[in-house]
Amino acid sequence: MTWLDAMPLSATTRTGNCDKVSYRRLLFLLFVVLSWLTSLPGLPAAFISRGTHWSARPGQQAVASLLPRAFFIDSFEVKKQLGQIKEFIAGKDDFVAKVPDDVDALVDGLKTSTEASLNNWRCSRLDVELPSAFQLGVEASDKGKKKSALVDDETLQELQRNKKEVNRGNRELARIFVEMLKPIGAGLVVAFRTKKQAEFAEDLWELKPEDGKVIAFPGRSKKGAFVAEEVKTDKFKKKVVEDLKCQCLLVVAPRMEELRIIDEIGRSVQDQMGIILLNSRIFGENRDDGATLPASMKRRLRQEYMPSYHMRFLRQQRKNGLLFHMAGPDGTAPWILAQQRALVGGVKTVSDEVYRSERGPSLDDVEASFAAHDRRKRGVSDTIVDLLDSNKPKEGR
Repeated sequence: MTWLDAMPLSATTRTGNCDKVSYRRLLFLLFVVLSWLTSLPGLPAAFISRGTHWSARPGQQAVASLLPRAFFIDSFEVKKQLGQIKEFIAGKDDFVAKVPDDVDALVDGLKTSTEASLNNWRCSRLDVELPSAFQLGVEASDKGKKKSALVDDETLQELQRNKKEVNRGNRELARIFVEMLKPIGAGLVVAFRTKKQAEFAEDLWELKPEDGKVIAFPGRSKKGAFVAEEVKTDKFKKKVVEDLKCQCLLVVAPRMEELRIIDEIGRSVQDQMGIILLNSRIFGENRDDGATLPASMKRRLRQEYMPSYHMRFLRQQRKNGLLFHMAGPDGTAPWILAQQRALVGGVKTVSDEVYRSERGPSLDDVEASFAAHDRRKRGVSDTIVDLLDSNKPKEGR
């Protein structure tokens, strides 16, 4: 049995494959009953509300009396809803991954992608990334929650130069996952890189023992040297696995040493414990904000961890260029390149999608996609200018 099977069932957090099968069987039975009812003579005209007299056998009236009032609608609406039920039973879904336009949509996407990864993809190793120091509004005062716009503006860049704001961004993301994974209860463990960061979060969150635990990775000795790696890793693993009986480990903004420990723990426990990396920044090439890792470790981590939700500004390649990725409930996980524009006076943005693929874009893809976007924009602008020129009154000779 894996940690996913051990998780408590929740309508908002977990719907296992077996549960989904049973649910679809129930919908199929409902579909059969409604199809039978709507095929009866005189039903479309008369079957409008409960208590209406219509010609039917007593058994059919008994079935009708058991149906909720919501089903007593006109024939067109019934048949339309039956079509939707048939599509759901067939496994069709109208979900389409898209770049969020504000923080609320981003948080909804985090929840959707995490549920899809755990339930549909059955993946126990996830990696989640948001821009450094991003404001999710979790720790803001009640008078007005500060939230970032989804653009790489001067405000965000100023926050990223502040270490406290970077830590705050990591902490806010972790807090969202703590709330999201509440059904795990005491089996949820949140690991911060330093003891100071862990204590700050612990004091701020005030978690009850049944809500999870906050810990810190083993740090440096007073002389500045690391404790022997084997001893340190074994001690931390024992604390997480045996003492705390961790079912799911949230790892907040790990660097090389923390990732090395997590890599060792992951290979040891395998699927008996879930591990979610938050802002590890292990994906992406030619970036200056990622952890410096040995090539073999980085390759192994990328193979094991699914990038369930990623949002990253491509500052080196394009101003307000955004790389976005999320795992969807329909089984797709597209990578999207978009050009971001902030709406005047607000935190909402407009995104022009320039690339979508099941594989992450290469640097050549990034350059070519934005170049094509610029050509299209210039083409539209030239067309508008030509149209305006053609409508100008011509001067007489």
